[in-house]
Amino acid sequence: MLLKDRSGRFRITSVNAMDDIVNNNSLPLLDRNNNIHTYNKKDFKEKYPNSRAQGIVVEFTAHFDQQFDYNCIKQKDYSVVVLNGVKDPQNLGQIIRTCECAGIDSIVLPENRSVAITDTVLQISQGSFTGIDIHTEKNINRFIDQIKKHGFWVTGFENSVSSNNWFDIDMRGRTVFIFGSEGEGIRSLTLKKCDFVGTIPMAGKVNSLNVSASVSAILFERLRQIHVGKN
Repeated sequence: MLLKDRSGRFRITSVNAMDDIVNNNSLPLLDRNNNIHTYNKKDFKEKYPNSRAQGIVVEFTAHFDQQFDYNCIKQKDYSVVVLNGVKDPQNLGQIIRTCECAGIDSIVLPENRSVAITDTVLQISQGSFTGIDIHTEKNINRFIDQIKKHGFWVTGFENSVSSNNWFDIDMRGRTVFIFGSEGEGIRSLTLKKCDFVGTIPMAGKVNSLNVSASVSAILFERLRQIHVGKN
């Protein structure tokens, strides 16, 4: 077992690397008894002609289709990001990276009408998918009903005149943040289940941020509020 997330969902099956990386001991975390294949630069590029790998390709099995595990909820500031129909793999990869950097505990994706976890998504996430739990739910609305029973407040973020300014929303404690698709936003029934609806006011001529940029702003505002509350 070379790579393992908190739920043990990853298992490396092989490591394929250029020989100079292995010879220079650039892979100190790898168990040399495992399935490691080395190649010279020419052979490596022939084997992976369309890859943006920097001299190493790791093949592994993973499960991203597991439902949310309510037994993992322990700390008082446990936070979940729900992506309600994000369809761009680059956005999803960037959001996964942001969530991990911002200390989010879990990401929940809908089973349908959403981009799946692909090689592109994982590549864009820069490996951060190994540090955060990613779950898939068949019914997001049912998930919201269930997680509220565990003391969570649910906030959706939409471009709407009736929404609260993002900095007026208390983001501490057990929280679920819902972000909608790039063009359609949060679905109406899901939006009705939110305890709060927030927005990031725009000061320019463009009326909205890219979804991954919105996620970044909100999640680091949450961190700011948590740190201010501790001081």
